[in-house]
Amino acid sequence: MKIKSLLLTVFSLFCFSMMAQELTRQESIVKYLTINGTHAQYNSAYDQMFDVLEQQYKGANVPAAVWTEVKSQKPMVVNQVVGMLASAYRESFNKGEINNLIAFYSSGTGQQVLQDPTKLTAEQNQELANFHGSITGQKMFDERPNLEKNIAQISEYWSRDLYKSTVDALSAKGYHAKF
Repeated sequence: MKIKSLLLTVFSLFCFSMMAQELTRQESIVKYLTINGTHAQYNSAYDQMFDVLEQQYKGANVPAAVWTEVKSQKPMVVNQVVGMLASAYRESFNKGEINNLIAFYSSGTGQQVLQDPTKLTAEQNQELANFHGSITGQKMFDERPNLEKNIAQISEYWSRDLYKSTVDALSAKGYHAKF
């Protein structure tokens, strides 16, 4: 009986250890998606969707307080899509590769690539070439078509679901679009 208890304890510790490692990997991917601008991109997409909705509901006289209430879900909704996007990266990259992506895109060169690659210095172009030649850079190039496909599907699902849930919430409050 004591052996079964000991085995169960060891097994439980192993499972919790594996879960902790996965969370760490997930957190690393989310960090990468923040550094590479993905998080900001979806924050902006959220705001743009509400700009469209406010135009569609302009004649419905939706009070500012209702818009504020409906928009209050932004942090949760954006974190949700970033978590969904992380799954696409989790399928393609291990933790070490994600750490390599974080290191590169956290650098001055990586940030310049994201902001305006036409303004890279000669030294930065060499650093970019070195990154592209690395195992992680090559894997990023090889995985790009699959990642883009998965990201497009996730984005489409997210935006469609967000639009529908927001329209449903406004409808439940008695507001309907006036075209």
